[in-house]
Amino acid sequence: MRMTNLHSGTVRIQEALETLDRAWEQTSQAWDDSSSRNFGEEHMQPIGPKVRSALHAINHLRDVATRLQRDCES
Repeated sequence: MRMTNLHSGTVRIQEALETLDRAWEQTSQAWDDSSSRNFGEEHMQPIGPKVRSALHAINHLRDVATRLQRDCES
């Protein structure tokens, strides 16, 4: 497995999260009632921390795989 694949995947996930955040910001400006607040609290707010946690794990995996590859090539 090429480590660049893990890196490009994390970049795409980060960009998707940023796009989602911008879209929700725009949507929440127009949709401002109890349903939107409920949706934001239950669905949108948990996404960021979960995605950042997953990205942290992926980056750790990439680091471990890079070390393994380097060790195997020596």
